[in-house]
Amino acid sequence: MYNIGILEIKVTDRLEDDRHLNIKYTAEAINRPVCPTEGCSHGFVPNRHDSTKYLLHDIKSEGKLVYIELLIRRYKCPECQAVFSDTFSFFTKRPHMTHRLKQEFVNICIKGEPFNYIANDYSVDSKTVSAAFQEYVEEHQKEPNIQYTPEVLGIDEAHIDDHYRLVLTDNKEQRLLDMKRDNHYKTVTDYLKALDPTICKCVTMDFAPRYASAVEDVLPDAIIVIDKFHAVQEVNRCLDNVWKSIQRTLSKKGESIKRFKYSRKLFMTNWEDLSSDAENRISKWFNEIPELYFCFCYFGVCSHKPVLAVCIQVPPIKHVSLFLGCGK
Repeated sequence: MYNIGILEIKVTDRLEDDRHLNIKYTAEAINRPVCPTEGCSHGFVPNRHDSTKYLLHDIKSEGKLVYIELLIRRYKCPECQAVFSDTFSFFTKRPHMTHRLKQEFVNICIKGEPFNYIANDYSVDSKTVSAAFQEYVEEHQKEPNIQYTPEVLGIDEAHIDDHYRLVLTDNKEQRLLDMKRDNHYKTVTDYLKALDPTICKCVTMDFAPRYASAVEDVLPDAIIVIDKFHAVQEVNRCLDNVWKSIQRTLSKKGESIKRFKYSRKLFMTNWEDLSSDAENRISKWFNEIPELYFCFCYFGVCSHKPVLAVCIQVPPIKHVSLFLGCGK
């Protein structure tokens, strides 16, 4: 007797293919059902009428694909002549798979794996995985959306299906709160209006003006914080633009810029991590081009200081230069 964790059936046999990739269990119902006809006395044991077999997909075991060949018998009541069959609740008929396998598809999808990857791993059609996840989504959309107010709200966006989706997080508890269909100003303000302004003290975001304007309009007392990632990203972009402008100016003057080859990698390296040769090389450039020295100082202040959260007032874009200059 094999125990595979399904109480409604008893496993009578176990087969494994020659390559040891698949396992097939043969199973049948544990108990013979009673006649479902109302008024029948159920005084007789029903007779076997005929039977059919279902091949069901189940969750993996020992890293191998598992199938259950389920024998479903039909019976005939000797008293009322009604015909009925074994009933089970652990699988779906279309597609033929156990409920626990469908739930496993959903769990893997939630972790971010694509449908095609899961389908190939379990040897099923990608539409089967998609349908299982869609059923889960539709079921949970009916549940009430209980929204609470985080103390530190994070606003960002994700590019999904050729559209930018608004992503809202609780930064203090490190959890995802919601994802909206778009990241338009009205979408942001509608969400913020449902929050308690006495609880939400801080909102983190990137340099997008619409987010800052929405927070200023709905949560005027909340502090707006530009996180380190977006701040340093903006600094890197500015440094690249300045360095390209300097090289174009030198080229117009007829000076060779070959000596600046691979310079970007040097500028993105911490000063303390540079070799002595690299330090001498950069120092020579600084003496030739003072503007480059000031840019590198800004980059070092913004990228390597311990105080990197940027507290600014709305709109943040106007205060980027202030942040870069003070290094706070």
